[in-house]
Amino acid sequence: MSEEPVGAPTIMDGDADVLLALEPVEALRALRFASRKTVALVSTRKIVPVMASLGMASYPPVERIMEELRKAIREVITVDALSLAEEAGSPIAQNMVMAGALYATGLLPIGREALLSAIRQLVPRRYVDINIRAFELGEEAVRARGTKSA
Repeated sequence: MSEEPVGAPTIMDGDADVLLALEPVEALRALRFASRKTVALVSTRKIVPVMASLGMASYPPVERIMEELRKAIREVITVDALSLAEEAGSPIAQNMVMAGALYATGLLPIGREALLSAIRQLVPRRYVDINIRAFELGEEAVRARGTKSA
């Protein structure tokens, strides 16, 4: 996102302000886009790839993944998005948990009401309440840690 027009939607290596990952290894995989200025929001619930579940590869310990992220990134904020999404009413709402968490950091240049309005407009009516609750739970999870919001 940018206040200025962007020539291409590609983030160059080391250029990301925020790294948002729904899974720890995905954060590690995207680490090349981050730098010491980056803030990472990472869901801690691991999703083991098929090759690892078959024993053909290994999944690193989440603690080791977080150590690697913290070495390279200014701040790493962890959220158990799956648990919060389930609490909101649907495990599919993890993306909304992370959106709420991102909003709570103060790094998203969009106001809260605009985000909630977009949820109400774009999400099918029967899922709106779940998605708004998931957003709020993600927001609360980050605020509880003392991370500032806009």
